[in-house]
This record gives sequence, C-alpha cells and structure tokens, in this order.
Amino acid sequence: MARPKKQTVDYFPHYCNGGRSLSILQNQHGNDGFSFWFKLLQLLGKSEGHYYDYSNSNDWLFLITETHVTESMAEKILETLAGIGSIDYELWQKKIIWSQHFVDNVADVYVRRKADVPLRPGTPIPEPAPPITVASGAKIKGMIKYYEEQLGKTLTPRDLDKLKDFADNYPDGWFEKAVDEAKNSKEPIKSPMSYFGKIMETWHTNGGPDARTERISAHSKKSTSNENLKDGLTKPLD
Repeated sequence: MARPKKQTVDYFPHYCNGGRSLSILQNQHGNDGFSFWFKLLQLLGKSEGHYYDYSNSNDWLFLITETHVTESMAEKILETLAGIGSIDYELWQKKIIWSQHFVDNVADVYVRRKADVPLRPGTPIPEPAPPITVASGAKIKGMIKYYEEQLGKTLTPRDLDKLKDFADNYPDGWFEKAVDEAKNSKEPIKSPMSYFGKIMETWHTNGGPDARTERISAHSKKSTSNENLKDGLTKPLD
C-alpha cells in the first residue's frame, strides 16, 4: 500500500510588500498582530492539511504558546483576521483556522511533489472520473476491413483517427450499419466519415438504429393506412 503524501511544508514565501491585510493588523494590534500572524503561518505550514483546529482546549493553549500572546489578544487578532478575509470567516466561527491565500502561495510545492493541494476543510472530495473505455484492436481491424470491402476505399490517417473514436464511443455493429446506409444511399457522399458520425449520433439520440427502423416502418404503415382511407372516401358509393 502506497504511503500517503505529506501535506505540510518546511517553508513559505514572505513577501517584502506586506499588503493591505498586514497594515490593518499592525494598525489595530501593533507588533503583537504582526508577530502573531507570522507565527500562525508557521503553525499552518507544519500542520497536516494546512489548517488548525483549536476547538479542543489543549490545542487552544498550544496556539497561545506558539504565538506568545494572551488569550484575549489572540481572540481579538483572530477576529480581525477573519473580518478582513485573511482566514476563512465561516471556519473561524467553528474554531478552525484556514487561510486559502497561504495554501495558494505554497501550491508550487505540491506541483513538484506531484500531489494534490490540500482542500478547505469540509470540501467534498471529487469522485474519480470513470475509466475511459478503449476499443480492442480486433474491433478496429474488423471495422477497417468492413469499410474497405464494402466501399472499396482506403482509410487516410485522419479517417483512421475518426474510426478509432467511433469504436470507443458507439456500440458494436453501429459502424457497419452506418457503412451499409452509405452504400445504399442514392445520393453521393463526399465525406463518408462525417456521414457516419452524423448518422450514429442520430441513432444515439433516438435510441439506436433499430428504433429508427421501427419508426420508419410505423410511419410507412400509417401512410399506407391513410392512403387506403383516402381511397375509400373518394370511391363512389355502391
């Protein structure tokens, strides 16, 4: 079993231009605000998943110890950070510290690790995409052979790419039926592969080639019935 990749970092960028948030923090809380913020970022960096849950009293005391401020000051600074968006306001109300800006700043670390960037706590984990079904070589060879035998043409490399796409996306036998449609068409078909694609997409929308045949048959019967009814109405009465 593969070992889970760590979601902590050993360093984070400290920009020379502190920005608007840091200016507000220093203005309201002085050097305590400045020091608290960078001590907090260090704590987030070494916390698994880059968030810190202080709902437990021991974890709260550890936060106070790490940041070297009183409990009252810590509460005020955290409230300011949540108010200006430096930490997530909703999670702060649940006593969880999460800074999306911090995670974005260390995202390159996860790119180099070829690992997923940590998600905001409570974010649903996306389900993996379903595996792509790839047609077998035998199916594709059979389609190529049928095409060349029935239409007397050789596939170009571009046509072959389209054929492989048909093989992956449409049920067995549909391509051959589309070839039959093209062969029996009374009108010239300039681009057979485009024709196949359009007709199979129509079948896909309408429920398949058999469903289409049934509708045509039903339409023919209805037309015949209407003609008979018309003949009956136009014939002179005995």
